[in-house]
Amino acid sequence: SKIIDNPVLFIFEGQIEKLVEIHERADENDGSMIESIFRHVGTPGIEVLSSVLSQSPDRSARKAAMQILEGLGDLTRDWVNRILDDPESKWYVKRNALLLLDSLDKETQDSDRVSRLLKNANARVRDEALKVTVNMRAQDAESQVIRAMEDRDEKVRWRALNALPEFAPVSNQTMSYLLGVIKAEIPVDSEAAARHYRKATQFVRAIG
Repeated sequence: SKIIDNPVLFIFEGQIEKLVEIHERADENDGSMIESIFRHVGTPGIEVLSSVLSQSPDRSARKAAMQILEGLGDLTRDWVNRILDDPESKWYVKRNALLLLDSLDKETQDSDRVSRLLKNANARVRDEALKVTVNMRAQDAESQVIRAMEDRDEKVRWRALNALPEFAPVSNQTMSYLLGVIKAEIPVDSEAAARHYRKATQFVRAIG
């Protein structure tokens, strides 16, 4: 303890993926024991459980992980805040934190945290941030959805289009933007014209 600031973190460093694999392979008895350990080891346990939440194909494993994380209360919330505020956090850890944030009671600062991540370099982070923005009904959610319609990633654009009906009836400003794109002059270039038609069709569906 005189050498290592946090012995638990030292022991589990670099072992997160292995622990996730052990969790997925465990039978019912071992699973209960492993989950009990995760409840008590603090941050490493939260990292393992958040990875299970986002990666595991096993629905029951994801459900169990979420129940434990929600039960950890302030410890989970502190981890989520730290990850979302840390510019050095890996993209997949940020995505996991956003996934977890979506299930927690929201705080005033959450809107700003999520809004910053809508500009993240990684499309999967932007996609998850947009989902949380829509679900939490942030004050600027509708305008964020409109901005996301111009995102360079197709999946983010698709989420934005599918989210638009959540705000019906949309504001006059949003409707003007949608109609403006639909009525825009068709490009001469065939590929650009095809992109325009796809976008216009999507916007017509969104208005519908």
